[in-house]
Amino acid sequence: MNRRALLFGGIAALLILLLWYFMLWSPRNSDLSEAKARTEAATLRIADLNLQLERLKKAQAEQPIKLARLSGLRAAIPDNPQLAEFILDTNSAANSSGIDFLSVAPSPPAPPAPGSAPGTPSQINIGLSVTGGYFQVLDFMNRLEAMPRIVVVDTLNLSGNPVISAQITARMFVSGLPPEALTPAPTVPTTSTTISTGAPTTATSAPTNATPASTGGQP
Repeated sequence: MNRRALLFGGIAALLILLLWYFMLWSPRNSDLSEAKARTEAATLRIADLNLQLERLKKAQAEQPIKLARLSGLRAAIPDNPQLAEFILDTNSAANSSGIDFLSVAPSPPAPPAPGSAPGTPSQINIGLSVTGGYFQVLDFMNRLEAMPRIVVVDTLNLSGNPVISAQITARMFVSGLPPEALTPAPTVPTTSTTISTGAPTTATSAPTNATPASTGGQP
């Protein structure tokens, strides 16, 4: 009788244990696992958001630098020819250098070469004639190179002593022009601007065989 009671007691205890496991412990353990998984996912999400926040803060801090670089790039390669501004800047450089005579002859913007990558800037060919002392001409070339706008000097021919006559061929660039605004660059400049120290700037249309004449008496 005692053995049977013990057996029934053991069975009852086992049933109670099973009921406790399936009704209380197993659901609670499942809830704990899901909560742990949600916590880990939330932790990863917070870390990702913090990383994005740091990137945004860094980008915001670098914004003035990027804007300054963009402004410099637009000055170096503007979206329109800005020939008048270039001539004024060149005239200012010549006056600051003590140049006796300056002639600037730009050509119309030329389209990029066939097969060029999209967005390749158009090219403006420039002819410059400069007359002055050796150091004045050298200072003018340095000022020309230091201009915000990119000016690539292709050739420089010097003659004369002590008065130097410099013949310069150069290029500058322009972006954003529509195709209809571009024309093939002529072999000879179609316009010229002659500047002499102490005299006002003049702009004239010149024939293809015209040679700028100095108003200051220099060759």
